[in-house]
Amino acid sequence: MKKLLLLGICTVILGLAWTQLSALPMISTQQGEANPFVVRRQAITVEVYDHLVRTSITQYIINSGPKDLPCFLDVRLPNGAHASRLEAEVDGKKFVGRIETKETARKIVEASRNQQKAAALAEETDGLLHVELSLVKGGQEFNFVVSYIEEAIYRKGQWHYEFGVSKFNTEMKVPASYTMDIAFSCTADVLSVTAPSHTLAGNINGKSGTLAVEDIASIAKDFVMDYTLDLKPGVPYVLLRTSETEDPYFCLLAIPPKADPSAQPRSFVVLLDKSGSMQDGNKFSLACEALKGFIANLRPVDSFNLVIFDLDSWSAAPLPFLADDAGKKAALDFMGTYNAEGGTYILGPTLSGMEQLRLDRSKPSALILITDGQCNKTSPLEFVQGIEQACSFDIPIYAFGIGLDVNVPLLRSAARYSGGHYVHVVKIEDIPPAVKGIQDRLDTIAGFSLSLSTSDKTGYERYPQRLSLLYAEEPLIVYGRLAKNSQARMEISSKTTQGDWAASVDVNATAARQDCPFLDQAWGIRRLQALADDDVIFPTSEARKSEIISLSKRYLITTQYTSFVFSELSDKEQQVLAEEESQDALKDAGGPGQGVAKSKAQGQATGAPPAAAPANQPQPSGPPAKESLEKSDQKKKLDDTPYYKGWFNEENALLAGDGSLLPKQVLAHALLAYCIQVKLHPSADDKDALSRSTAWLAVHCQDGKISSDLLEQTIAVCALLGTASNKDGMSDIAKASLQVLAAEDVSRILATASEEYAVAISFFTSRIVERGGNLPETFISAVRERFVAIAGTIFSVLPVGKSVADMRKWMEYAPIALSVSKGLALGISDASYALILRWSSSPAFRSGISSPDLIYWLSWAELNRRSEIPYRVLSGFSAKDPPASESLFSSGCKERLSGIMGFMFN
Repeated sequence: MKKLLLLGICTVILGLAWTQLSALPMISTQQGEANPFVVRRQAITVEVYDHLVRTSITQYIINSGPKDLPCFLDVRLPNGAHASRLEAEVDGKKFVGRIETKETARKIVEASRNQQKAAALAEETDGLLHVELSLVKGGQEFNFVVSYIEEAIYRKGQWHYEFGVSKFNTEMKVPASYTMDIAFSCTADVLSVTAPSHTLAGNINGKSGTLAVEDIASIAKDFVMDYTLDLKPGVPYVLLRTSETEDPYFCLLAIPPKADPSAQPRSFVVLLDKSGSMQDGNKFSLACEALKGFIANLRPVDSFNLVIFDLDSWSAAPLPFLADDAGKKAALDFMGTYNAEGGTYILGPTLSGMEQLRLDRSKPSALILITDGQCNKTSPLEFVQGIEQACSFDIPIYAFGIGLDVNVPLLRSAARYSGGHYVHVVKIEDIPPAVKGIQDRLDTIAGFSLSLSTSDKTGYERYPQRLSLLYAEEPLIVYGRLAKNSQARMEISSKTTQGDWAASVDVNATAARQDCPFLDQAWGIRRLQALADDDVIFPTSEARKSEIISLSKRYLITTQYTSFVFSELSDKEQQVLAEEESQDALKDAGGPGQGVAKSKAQGQATGAPPAAAPANQPQPSGPPAKESLEKSDQKKKLDDTPYYKGWFNEENALLAGDGSLLPKQVLAHALLAYCIQVKLHPSADDKDALSRSTAWLAVHCQDGKISSDLLEQTIAVCALLGTASNKDGMSDIAKASLQVLAAEDVSRILATASEEYAVAISFFTSRIVERGGNLPETFISAVRERFVAIAGTIFSVLPVGKSVADMRKWMEYAPIALSVSKGLALGISDASYALILRWSSSPAFRSGISSPDLIYWLSWAELNRRSEIPYRVLSGFSAKDPPASESLFSSGCKERLSGIMGFMFN
């Protein structure tokens, strides 16, 4: 009698159309052959442990034809399900599938074929379990058993389970004998079990019971079952898997406590990839349309921000802003200014978005990342390490991958490390409904700052790896391990709309737990998925590969390195083949101590180029051409020309561009002197111009009185105090001017002064104090009071979640407030504000706020001088930004001030 022999591995089943997802095996043979295989008997067994379900399919199959043919069995597993058992019986002999490496599995099959012994191999790829049996003799019968594990879906208080009864291969008939049995073993009472299309018979007694589907064979419809468990909201329940030889496994299940998601303000940052590949198939436009719906459906109490990125990034605002009508319009207007182009840099925008959300931990937050590509600017390792480190913020990432060229492990890991979720869309037309699905889930947020702790730190290797948000329509499910013989007590807590929630459960209390025989495999599935993602993201690691193979064998879960296999070969024969593979692997590595030598030899064998020879030394060039010399001389003359040439007359008075005197000499000289004083690297020309202006100020200061205008006096005193030299009695002049200024009735003057005038007074008063000027407290307090009245209370907290109008006001005054905070004792935290100012320094931010006036410019310069803001943030200022307003300065003065600003930050 011919045995079952494997002919080859095939990952694509030719001639078999998968029109729908199926849980039943689809049986076929080679292309072009009529299918003679008939399922005579079929038995389905469903084991329910709370939300975990193991389905086992047993089929008795006969080759009804005369020819010996191979048999392919393909099981399309439900989403998220994984095969956990594979068995067969041929001619009365039982074969139990084991996990071996792919190489060993193929060796076992080949050896079986050579010895005319039965063998088969199975591999799982993207939810399809493909089993290949060898030539089956005509008239021969065999049975086939496959089990898979999945999580039931929770919908509106019920658990939902489906099995694809009706999806047989169209060439095959319904089995003559067909049974389906369901067994319940739960941690809470089973309140109801319903199957809309089928009849259930049996008995449920409290937490357990068995049911049979009586008409499973006569009704050609998919089997659908809904069941309700008496799980109390806010009460945790535990499944356990214990043994004598290893640490126990646990799964905690909790229905969230009652809370009103609609009453909870939320904060989101949406990152949208606009790289060039997003133009393919109009992905960017579809994503924008989907986001318009997302933004439109935000609640008025919510906050959000929109960041668009390629190799650079642009934000609608420096912080999440209120989702009122104005905020939504601002975001949509911002989105409409971009097209798909450029590369892809994900890490920077992601970390920036998480930082923004971190600033306000009073509400649940989430980051939504929409991309179609790879991270071009950083390695996957750097990306995941950056996300993992930042995830101490407990900000979940909803990673949304579009298309086929997506680094799925990378995005899935980002979601896993952050306590978020990964969504993958292949068809671009599915983008809008997928984004809507994300929003629907976020609309059920009922709690945040979610945490699970175990007494004595006995819990480890938990999945999900991080918790963040609590969803009203979604149970909390956590898998993990416990230290052996521990008396563990689990505690769970979260902030909700109804207040803080906390609950605990003793895992050793029989009333709150249930033993589940396949919980170890359910945990193993999650552990292996995490390792598989790491295997793609991180550098190759033999230790990781060994762990994947070891866990795969332990939990009977196939991986990228392993396959199911069974054979008539003895265990000893199969073990020998496995040991041969280990020896071959050692040889391939060059043997102990030979790895480096072999890698060098391989480099030579592949024709790798030798190390580059030293570059040729440059040869002396010939004499420069006459034209080059003339250009060089012209450039030298320009370089030797002071930038302020034509600014001063013989008496050091400042001139306008047409040669006429500037109308406000005190103001112009004082500002020029101050700007040079705060320049980080003044040149000899700068110092000469400073000497001219301070000399003019000293000459025109009569007994300390330089002007009748408070602002001119204040700036002049500031400039005189900033002159380091005491020559020519400059120090005495500065002190005299300070005394005159201190005697001014500043409260009366500021009471009727314009806002712009008062802000300028505030800025230079702060500079005077920081330069050692001794002004009376009455003077300083009057200035402080007016400035705070202008700025309002916007500096008590960062403007997270404020309206767009409030945020623009904050941005208009933030650099000014930070620059005057020390001198006026405003008590502003430099660190927090400096962080926001870094984000807000690009032209995209400022263009939506206001055109900065002189004090806005000078405040940025002051922060730069104090090294609180790096120089790079100032690069966005352009010549079109007016440095001074008409109300304070004449057009001639503005002209010169523009020149001052032109060199001030160099």
